[in-house]
This record gives sequence, structure tokens and C-alpha cells, in this order.
Amino acid sequence: MTLHRAIILTTDKKTLSWLSLPAKQKEILDTLNSMKNADFSLDIEAVDYVPEVKDGKILDKSYNALSHAYLAQGYDFVLLHMNGKQRLAAGIQVGLRGNAWWNDGDEVAEAFFWSNENTKRIGYSQFVQTCLHEISHLFCANSKRLDETHAYHDEHKDIKGLFLKYDMALYDIDRMALKKEKNRLESIVATLRALWAQKTETGTKPHVINALQPIVQRQADKFVKEMALMGLPIRITEGFRSNERQNQLYAQGRTTPGAIVTKAKGGESMHNYGVAIDIVFRKQGYEATYAQWTAAATIAKTLGFEWGGSWKAFIDKPHFEMTHGYSLSDFQKGKVDYKKFN
Repeated sequence: MTLHRAIILTTDKKTLSWLSLPAKQKEILDTLNSMKNADFSLDIEAVDYVPEVKDGKILDKSYNALSHAYLAQGYDFVLLHMNGKQRLAAGIQVGLRGNAWWNDGDEVAEAFFWSNENTKRIGYSQFVQTCLHEISHLFCANSKRLDETHAYHDEHKDIKGLFLKYDMALYDIDRMALKKEKNRLESIVATLRALWAQKTETGTKPHVINALQPIVQRQADKFVKEMALMGLPIRITEGFRSNERQNQLYAQGRTTPGAIVTKAKGGESMHNYGVAIDIVFRKQGYEATYAQWTAAATIAKTLGFEWGGSWKAFIDKPHFEMTHGYSLSDFQKGKVDYKKFN
């Protein structure tokens, strides 16, 4: 599955200190990932940017100067956020919550929206609702889908349910295919670099890893099927993870916005060696009951997985790994017989 990347660029640096920001970010991200074939990450960062405005709207060529740098970094959706005062000072049309640029001839799906921390849109968070509203426009334009964004939003007030109708496999198919190949090649290159460094340090021949180990993949597939038979369907959210991706997750909550999700840097997670998966319940999400998590752990144990929810130092309920008795140090030092993982 192709990793899709979205970023919100806010001209209000105080946004990053909103107490509600992590919850808003999670709500947007969960909605994006509710689409079929979606695997999104969502970043938020502050930028120094003063837009050029004409007739109450930001000129797309003005925003391109900012957004195209993020295309080069692999982002698919680049969204500009302002607070209410900034929006008025810039001369943006009164009553315009946001707008999207989808026919400006470039590859980035770009949009603007404004909101203060507690601004409401028909009783719901305007930050969340308008951000998703503009993404919906962009999705429909780039997937050649009939755009029912306004009709749905007017009728239901909360737009999140509309994303259940969307399939990211239909989004800008040619570019997504190229992006998938680019992601794959970048992951391979990152892994080879890390393993070459390992070879230099240890003198051992590196084992190239760019996916889940074969037995881990097979047992993970069985895990999904058996949980579905139990009436507790799950989805695998993470499998193999490159060192680059691991470092991005480690930065979250430390040097980039969001909640802390891992204590491991690149090379310090079992995901980096293709022997770990993370799951989420399709119906209950991460808020599943302890009984439901332990039911999953019981099934996983019969398939050879260890459950992160049983750890003492750092409880990680979505995490399952299959190490065949090898320690993290063994993987890091190249002391693993990978034939055992075939």
C-alpha cells in the first residue's frame, strides 16, 4: 500500500501549543485513514508566510512558492491554516472558511482554511471540519469522482462519514503508482545504507530487509483472518518500517507536533527488521476493551507472536512481534539466522 502524506502549514505559531491540537490532529488522521486503501501520515508545522490575495482569495501562484517545496519532500496534500485575525489582515473574503486549488496544473493538492482553536462549524470543530472539507474537494477532483462535499456537509453537519465512501486507490492513479515505487526504492536505499554501516562495524554480511520476514507475513495474514472469524476484525497499520520512517515517528511529540508514539529511533525497533506488526480493531479502533485486546493476544500467541501489551516497562497494546528468541542487540549486530524466518 502506498504511504500518503499530508501536512498542515500554520501561519499562527501558537497553534502548535493548542492543548486540543493532538486530538484534532488524530481526528483528521483517523478520518483520512477511514478511506479504503488509505495509509496516511499527517504533520503540522508553523511557517512564516504572507499570501498574495486578490478579490478576497489567495492566488494559487503565491501559495505554489511555498507548497512546491513540500511536494519535493513527498507530500500529497499541503494545507495552509491561519487564525481569524490573520485571515482578516490578509484581506481574505469574509465568510470564506477555506478554498482548494485543484486545477492549477501542478502535482500538489493544495488548500487553505482558517480557524481559531475553539471556532465551531455547525457545532463541530471548524479546524477539523474545514480541513477535511477541503481535502474532500481535492480528493474528488483528483479521482474524477462526483463531488458531493457541500451536499453531504450541509445534510450531515459532520463531514467525516463521507470519507468512508472514498478509495485512495482511485486518487491520481498515475502519480500514486510512481510514488509507491519511489517509496519502495527509498526504503530499500535507506535499509541498504543502514546495513552497509552495520557490515562496516561488525564485519558480517548484511541481510537485506525491505519487507516483513516471510513467516511473519504469513502468520500476520492468518492473524487477520482468524480475528475476522471471531467477529473482531482488525487491520494491520504498520509492518516493516525503514529507519527513516522510524526516525520520523520518534520525532513526533519531540521535535514535530503530535503525541509521542514510540521510544525507538531508527534501528531500535523490531519493525526495522521486518519482525513486528501493529494492529487496530476495525470497529473499536484503539479503544477496544481489555478483553478484546487479550483475545487478540491469545490468537497471536498461537501464531508465534509476542504481545507488546504484556510488557512491563512500556505497554504497547497494538504491537506484536515474532523474534524467535533473538534480542534487539542480535538484530542490530547481524547475529540473526534469517533462514529461521523463511
